[in-house]
Amino acid sequence: MVLRYRGIDVSQSVLADDMNADPRTGTEYVDLARVVNRYLFGVDDANPNDAGYRVQTMEIGDTDPATARTFAERATADLDNGDPVFTAIDVHALYPAFSHANHMIVITGYDADANGTVTRWTYRDPWYRVQDETRDGLKTVTADALINAIISNEEPAYVW
Repeated sequence: MVLRYRGIDVSQSVLADDMNADPRTGTEYVDLARVVNRYLFGVDDANPNDAGYRVQTMEIGDTDPATARTFAERATADLDNGDPVFTAIDVHALYPAFSHANHMIVITGYDADANGTVTRWTYRDPWYRVQDETRDGLKTVTADALINAIISNEEPAYVW
């Protein structure tokens, strides 16, 4: 989804091979970051001072405001630079009609209040079961609901 957004045409099967995707367990976050970095930035691993995606894991149930603040700072900085952010969420937290499961969405935008605090996130969800025709998969969620969906996930993390 992000590669297509940047005009890079790669088949799903090639990406699955590149990312060592497993049909039972999916894709590891580090493999996602490595492959996206290779296609977008020409490197496998981004160092702290260069452009590129990095993995940030979180503790399950981490309600420390600093965790949410750091996520928001990193995500808004990336989005302001034109780089979407990958976020692992618990499906049930965003879509209560479905069971708990680890799932990746792509954050593409945000709304902030007058103080610059993020109030809503805009994201794309590639899962066919949650698509709608009016917005072509584009969705919004409150900042609190998204951080809750991340920290309630069995493997909370984001790739920024």
